[in-house]
Amino acid sequence: MSQNLKANIIYFGSFFVIFICAKLVLTNLFKIESGFITGFIAVVIASVFSPRKQVVQKQSGEEIQFKWIFSKRVFVVK
Repeated sequence: MSQNLKANIIYFGSFFVIFICAKLVLTNLFKIESGFITGFIAVVIASVFSPRKQVVQKQSGEEIQFKWIFSKRVFVVK
């Protein structure tokens, strides 16, 4: 499996998990019933809290890294 495919699976998987959690919280806790509004707000929340993918050029080649808003640590996809 290539690095780019692994990075995309990690990114979209984390985005999907955060999206589902935000949508459930908005629907059940705040009792917002409109599907379009909860979906839009959940997408915004998921895009803010999901990790950012960066491609960095090193001497050994390209390296794909993830940086998350809550962590100063950089995660490298190998």
